[in-house]
Amino acid sequence: HDSVVRDATVFMSDHKIILVKILNSNPSGDSTLATEYYFRPDRTLAFLFAELRTFHGNVRQETRWYFDRTGKKIRQLEALYDLKSGAKVSQAKFERQEIPVYLTTADVIKELGHSNDYE
Repeated sequence: HDSVVRDATVFMSDHKIILVKILNSNPSGDSTLATEYYFRPDRTLAFLFAELRTFHGNVRQETRWYFDRTGKKIRQLEALYDLKSGAKVSQAKFERQEIPVYLTTADVIKELGHSNDYE
């Protein structure tokens, strides 16, 4: 199992985290998982967008999850695309990756490591 290389970017407004982008990739470059977490002013997760690109199956998977203020997933959309042509496909054989969910900005700070720069 390859180790994961991670890069995170935090966007803030009025001293509050509004968006966190996390890019996970394996060192071989066979797959990348880019996840964007959009937070409400009350610091709860509103929306998550994840894009998995993998050469195992030559597929791009887009996932959109919507959450209510209590953290309940209220809507889920998923689409698969051919990695080379970009054409939508109905199914593909590939190894799905777990998408981490951070329901609050405190959860994502805990994962990324605490910093005085956040909140």
